Amino acid sequence: MDENIVVVGVDPGMASTGFCVIAISRADLHSVPGPMLSTRIQVYSAGLICTDKDSRQGKVTNDRANRIGDIVRSIDFVWAETMRALPLARPIIACEVFNLMPGVRITNASAQSIAVYGAVAGLTVARGGTFIPTQPASGKKLLTGLPKSSKDQVIAAAKEFLDGKMHPKFKWPPSKAEHPSDALCVCLASLVELQHL
Repeated sequence: MDENIVVVGVDPGMASTGFCVIAISRADLHSVPGPMLSTRIQVYSAGLICTDKDSRQGKVTNDRANRIGDIVRSIDFVWAETMRALPLARPIIACEVFNLMPGVRITNASAQSIAVYGAVAGLTVARGGTFIPTQPASGKKLLTGLPKSSKDQVIAAAKEFLDGKMHPKFKWPPSKAEHPSDALCVCLASLVELQHL
């Protein structure tokens, strides 16, 4: 298994954080993008970490620091579970980065996503892993095969790609499928970034 690269992709958000865990052999890494992508990548799990009022994962709090802590502990749990299954794999976390454009006002929701992003980066450093900030756009193109994709097209392609790989602890309702789908796209985009490391 030391020939595999394992990526935990994260779509950060305060209320809903999507994740996806994939593995690819080092030999296949340089064939991305390419034909038969889904046969080269193993998907281990995908899920949704909820801290909003609809969460069924325990007590929900409005305290943002506690909510970020819950997200980080859940990502850490997924990471530890993955490393137990693949102990010799190279640990990598890829996270969607908020694209700050000059002159664009940052909303409260955007600031909260940035806070989750920072916490996940801190977790990666604390665990001695590699952190890759990325945009899911190139991953969406790899997933759908289209230069631009709608949210519904990405969700449909991700659902097919992730078929049967939903994490039993972090299941998601159809109304929140965009988050694990975006996490898969973050994973795929990170593979392109990894070719340059």
